[in-house]
Amino acid sequence: MEEATITPERAKVVSFSAPYFDANQGVLIRKGLAKPTSIAALKSLQLCAQAQTTGLAYIQHTIRPSKKPLVYSASSTAAFDAVEAGKCDALILDVPIVAEQSKKKPGAYGGVAGQIVTHEFYGAVMEKGSTFKPYLDKALKALKANGTIKRLETKWLLNPFPPILK
Repeated sequence: MEEATITPERAKVVSFSAPYFDANQGVLIRKGLAKPTSIAALKSLQLCAQAQTTGLAYIQHTIRPSKKPLVYSASSTAAFDAVEAGKCDALILDVPIVAEQSKKKPGAYGGVAGQIVTHEFYGAVMEKGSTFKPYLDKALKALKANGTIKRLETKWLLNPFPPILK
């Protein structure tokens, strides 16, 4: 399943499965930048985000940086390229996505500086009112209850877990 953050706005047009993964926002920094150790330290950096993401909303409504954030539409590729090229100091995007990109291109970035606790949840996206939803929800709840999802999370996504920025 592709990751999709469950939000009230998105739920107006699609149905989501029961949440199967808890995620926060991650901070991927450019190479050569000293790792910020707090959310306040992000305010003075050139931040960037993918358009229409919860990361962009967090930058605009919570961090409120001194510089206007760079916003990249369509996909996260342009945002990753901006960090790699040094145009953007720090990309704010879901932790699993930035952690995977950092692993995929070792040495291209300054690493994942940390995560910002946002209490977001991923769910599978379905057509609004899908009759498949109750069956998927039941399966996901069983996988969560028996620890399978946690084991997969630890093995494939967040190992080691990035530090929390406060």
